[in-house]
Amino acid sequence: MKQGRLILENGWVVHGESIGAEGRVAGRLVAHTDMTGYQELLADPACRGQICCMTYPLVGNVGVSVGSGEATSIQASGVLFREAQSTYSNYLGEQPLTEWIRTSETVALSGVDTREVMAQLRRNGGMNAVITTYETDTSDEMAAWAREAQPGELPGTAAATPPRILEPCGEHRFDVHVLDLGMPDGFCDALRERGCRTTVWSDRIDLTKILADQPDGIVLSPGPSGSPQSAKHLAEAIKEGAGQVPVLGLGSGFLALAMAFGWEPKPMRHGHHGANHPVREIETGRTYITKQNHWIGLPKDDALPDTGQVVSMRNVNDGSVEGIRFSPVTAGYQFVPDSHAQSFGTGHLWDSFLADMKRST
Repeated sequence: MKQGRLILENGWVVHGESIGAEGRVAGRLVAHTDMTGYQELLADPACRGQICCMTYPLVGNVGVSVGSGEATSIQASGVLFREAQSTYSNYLGEQPLTEWIRTSETVALSGVDTREVMAQLRRNGGMNAVITTYETDTSDEMAAWAREAQPGELPGTAAATPPRILEPCGEHRFDVHVLDLGMPDGFCDALRERGCRTTVWSDRIDLTKILADQPDGIVLSPGPSGSPQSAKHLAEAIKEGAGQVPVLGLGSGFLALAMAFGWEPKPMRHGHHGANHPVREIETGRTYITKQNHWIGLPKDDALPDTGQVVSMRNVNDGSVEGIRFSPVTAGYQFVPDSHAQSFGTGHLWDSFLADMKRST
C-alpha cells in the first residue's frame, strides 16, 4: 500500500498509509474529538481548508449513507485516521468510509499516530500542515509551503447565482433571506420548521437586492473559518442591513457581523473543534453544550468596540466570546444553535430571532 506523510509547519513529520487520492494538500491542522458523526463533520463546508485529524481511534464502522441529507462528498482538504474501517455494519450504510474517501478524491492517511499529532497541537498551538503522497517532496519544502498557506477562505463564487426558495413546513409566518457563506445541508430546516419561507442567496449578491425584497430578517450562514478578511466585502453592507431588519450571524456569519460592528477576529491558539464545547449564557447563568468548528474567534480580553453592544455568551473553557447582542434586533453566535427548542439545548436562540422579527414588523 502506498505511503504518505503529514508535515507540520514546524517541520515535524509523521507517516501513514494512503487510503485516498494521490497528491499533496495544505490546510489548517485541527483535531476533531467527536466519537460519532464523522460523515456530518467531513461533509460540512466549514471543514474547507482543514486537515482533519480524527482523534477517536476507530472511525468508519457504520459506513456512509449518501441519502442521509448530508453533502455527498468530503469538504475537508485532507483527513487523518488512526484506523479507518474498510467494512461496516449498519442497515442504513451504503458504502464504506474508505470508498467515500476515494470517490471524493480526498487525500487521506490511515495508521497515523493521532495521539502524537494531538500532542503537537497541544504543545505548539494551532498550525498549518501538508499531507503528501509523493516521495519526491522534501519535508523542508512542504513545511515551508505549510507556513505560507492561507487555508479556509470564505468560499466566494465568481458571480451571484439565482436564489433558492425553500417553503416553510406548515403555516407561513416570516420571510427570511439567508446569505450562504458555505452552509451545510439542512441548515435552513430550523427556520422552515418555525414557519419561515427561506430564500438562499450566494455570498456575492449585492445586499441592497436582498433589502429591496423587504425580508422580515436576514441570516448570515456559517462556513469555513479561514481568514476573517475574506468577509470584508460584506462588512459595511451588513452593518447597513442590520439597521433596517433583524440580522442573525452564525459561525463565519458571526465573524462577518462582528467585523461590521468594529471587532477584530483573530486566530486562536487552540480552536474549537468538536461536539462538546460548553458555553455560558451570561443573562441566565445557564451552560449549554455546543458543536463548534472554527479556529478564528474573538478573544476574551477584547474590549467592546461600542457601548451599545452586549456580550451574551462566553466559552466556559477559555472565556472567548461566543455570542453578542449587537443591537436590540441584531445578534450573532460562534456556533449553530440546535434545531429544536429543548430545555438543555440552544434552540431557543432561533426563537429569539423570530421574536426580533415579530417586534420589527
